[in-house]
Amino acid sequence: MKERLIRENLESLILNYPELSHSFHIAPEFFMYETMASRARLFPPMIHSILNLMADDVRDRNIRLIMNGYLEVLEDLENKGVLTVTENGHIKIGEMFEKRRRRKTMRFINAFKTARKVLLTSALGTVSRTLALLSRNRSQFDSNELGNSCLTRRITDPHDYVRIPTARGLAPLSDRTDIKAFATELLASQREATVDIERIGGILNDVYLVKLSHGGRQDRIVVKSFRDWTSLKWFPVSLWAVGTKTFAVLGNSRLERECAINHLLSTRGFTVPRILYVSHGRRLVFMDYVTGEKLSRIIKKILKSPAISEESVDLEVIGRFGRELAEVHSAGIALGDTKPENAMVLGKNRGIMLMDFEQASRSGDKAWDIAEFTYYSGHYASPLGGTRSIDSMTKAFIQGYVCAGGEIKLIRKAGTPKYAKVFSVVTLPHIILTVSNLCKNAK
Repeated sequence: MKERLIRENLESLILNYPELSHSFHIAPEFFMYETMASRARLFPPMIHSILNLMADDVRDRNIRLIMNGYLEVLEDLENKGVLTVTENGHIKIGEMFEKRRRRKTMRFINAFKTARKVLLTSALGTVSRTLALLSRNRSQFDSNELGNSCLTRRITDPHDYVRIPTARGLAPLSDRTDIKAFATELLASQREATVDIERIGGILNDVYLVKLSHGGRQDRIVVKSFRDWTSLKWFPVSLWAVGTKTFAVLGNSRLERECAINHLLSTRGFTVPRILYVSHGRRLVFMDYVTGEKLSRIIKKILKSPAISEESVDLEVIGRFGRELAEVHSAGIALGDTKPENAMVLGKNRGIMLMDFEQASRSGDKAWDIAEFTYYSGHYASPLGGTRSIDSMTKAFIQGYVCAGGEIKLIRKAGTPKYAKVFSVVTLPHIILTVSNLCKNAK
């Protein structure tokens, strides 16, 4: 019985958080509280019994007794490869189990099967005790009281025990910390500290710069707020790439991709902004403020140069980005949004930092990454200029991509009309033709 419930709980997490589930750190108590919460939702009279079970004077003893059974089953599931247990006792979803549940053809079937099992299990488990429960607690089950949502909220939120890794530790999935509260916590030990919050941009998202002033110094962090793209503002973006690229539009989904892919790239050795904390409940991601030169600025310099040298240090940066993208693709990740604004060139060694992963995934279109970078870069070109600079830049990118093991077929695919047509609204026709021919004829 418990094994089935645990499997269903894991399946539910994978279905509800497909991008984020592989990085979850799940405390064993999650399974206990998730079972309690689902039973209470299906049969509200059980709320009182659950609250009595969790009363202060008996809580620790009851939790210990209940968890003994779960821990035995979790150990057995670890041996079966369904999950792994970390050194601190957290649960990680097993890679093979997760891959099986992520298959698109199985998602609807699994969701229906999980819902059916939970419903039947809960119903059969509660009906036999309903009459006795009602007779013992009849005075508690007043109809007005059953409708009181405050009682339901007194049951521990299971998502308190599902956590996301960040630079400041594990952040609960239920967290609802706002910008001001997070900044105040950072400065809790500082006297005469001030917090200044400034909106610095964002068309489809809100982006804030938080300045923390204390002791004669100033620290800065960036906060991204993920809104749903369901209004008319989203329509032009959706129409722009119809038939070629499907964008994630829901705020929660984009936040999960941002966190999951950032964490995955970081563990693979790529340079990415450090995520300080995540407030999933408020759709906020707190990140380090990064200083450097935007890759878009370097591209503008290249395209403004009438006679760019093949040995140009700026072209070398473009080749380096090509190598970086090839290595990301080799890791099984598609970035989904490779506009030059989403890469930073850092320091004297001009290393590449990748940014903005809200459209990234482990099953995305890698040819789109190539197409977006090459065609979109061309929109910085002057209408009166020639194609020599864009020719040199595209060749440098392709050479870097291929030298790092990138697949030629992906570059050639990016040169097809399916991808080229998408960028006709932002890039001049002769530039698109130049880039398309270079990609199609790549060797």
